[in-house]
Amino acid sequence: MSRWLRINEDCIDNPKILKLPEALRWQWVALLCVASKNDGVLPPIDDVALCLRVPEAKAAEFITKLVKARLIDQVGDHFVPHNWTKRQFKSDSSTERVKKHRDKHRNVSPTVTGNVSGSVSETVSETAPEQSRAETESEQSRADTRELDEIGLKQEGLLKAAFIAECVNRPKVPDTSIIRTWLLDGIPMGTISRMVPPILRKKLDMKSLSYCDAAVREEHAKGQFTPSLEPVPLSDADWRSTVKRFKANRSQWSRHAGPEPGMTGCRCPVQVLVDAQIDPATGYDMTSAWHFIDHTTNEMAAFIHDAQTRRVRPPVILKFEQDGVERCGFFSQIAIPPGYDEATGERIAPAEENAA
Repeated sequence: MSRWLRINEDCIDNPKILKLPEALRWQWVALLCVASKNDGVLPPIDDVALCLRVPEAKAAEFITKLVKARLIDQVGDHFVPHNWTKRQFKSDSSTERVKKHRDKHRNVSPTVTGNVSGSVSETVSETAPEQSRAETESEQSRADTRELDEIGLKQEGLLKAAFIAECVNRPKVPDTSIIRTWLLDGIPMGTISRMVPPILRKKLDMKSLSYCDAAVREEHAKGQFTPSLEPVPLSDADWRSTVKRFKANRSQWSRHAGPEPGMTGCRCPVQVLVDAQIDPATGYDMTSAWHFIDHTTNEMAAFIHDAQTRRVRPPVILKFEQDGVERCGFFSQIAIPPGYDEATGERIAPAEENAA
């Protein structure tokens, strides 16, 4: 059973949230959903990583950044969203309110008729099954008005082609329109491509893939990532259109394009991201002033030395073309690490009075 959580409308103006990288804001919302499923406490990191569909190291990185931003608190050995108990209070009147709502909208309508003698007869009419089916079909048609993006359309085409190939010996191919609904509902292509063919081979008289709906959704509900049988082939124009929408929609990365920029496994070409002024290593928007650190400079040596000293991952070196020139290095918001000389790239020795 799904739950609801409260998000204050003023969060759009909260300085702590506005200071987050745009991609991290979505991870914060996702972690709120994870916490809501676990009574306000984040589960072990392996479960968090599974819910976010990212490696454990990346999930730990998200939590660390949000703790630093004071949007997640560490309470003992657990992590909880900031002010969770205060903001996610349980309403004492919610049960009674839901009961009244259900009574009001119950599909029973009394019709009272009177006669000359004053006797009263009551006729109870229930909603006809045909009307219920019509309402369901109406809801389905409304859902189908949603649009797939370029990558989703390619996935839909690949799935249709694969399932039609399974039906080569049948007189009629089953209706495949539900594939679009599955993709729009966020069900991965790999889950669909793995669950449907075995059912197709057993159910030779299947008229529609809607017959597979329960099995597909049940598999998706398990929360296990099923990789696609083959990556969706994307042209350069497809990637550029996806990245353009990524920037225009405040970092809402297409769920059909795989991991977003800055995450492990991102398939978007480096050149496309650089041309769109997005740092391939972090996914940050580089419209503001950023520095390019060339791999042959003293600054690069300083960043590598600083990473070794602090025992963190060194910068990811990228190769791409910019303004007709091939470049190799990485982007940084600072020109040189703190504590290093800008001219030589060497670490500055501490002052004598602080050496002790």
